[in-house]
Amino acid sequence: MKLDIEKTLTIITNIGVIVGIIFLAVELQQNNEFLAAESEINLMQNRKYISEVILQDEELVKVFVKIDNGEPLAPADQYRLDAMFNIYMVSFQWDFAQFQEGRISREQLPVESWINLINGEGMIKVPLDWKGLWEDKKRNLAPDFVSFMEESVFVQ
Repeated sequence: MKLDIEKTLTIITNIGVIVGIIFLAVELQQNNEFLAAESEINLMQNRKYISEVILQDEELVKVFVKIDNGEPLAPADQYRLDAMFNIYMVSFQWDFAQFQEGRISREQLPVESWINLINGEGMIKVPLDWKGLWEDKKRNLAPDFVSFMEESVFVQ
């Protein structure tokens, strides 16, 4: 009889372990889904932030108008443009890091939007010398990101 009780307790314990493992797997799956959703939200907030920077900076908008009108830029204007380029590149690099870390898929990486922006066809026209600034500043960015951008975005 004692042997039957020990076997029964062993079986119950093993069933408990299996149920615990199943519960843990379900929790991990839910956590992964939450992280993926959070990454998607962060991507959208990142893009929204850049638009807000442009729209809320009246002086930057004036620089864009000067460029559109062919007017010369003051050193302060050029500094603003460099800062704007840096904001974009940090944002793009962050998106790329999310992709590299598996938080977003390749399809979620907004490469087409980046290409459109650089070619002057984005939702907001940002009249930067994208390729010139890229050549000047890329040494300050992560090598993997630079390679990706040159293969996918700054294609000659």
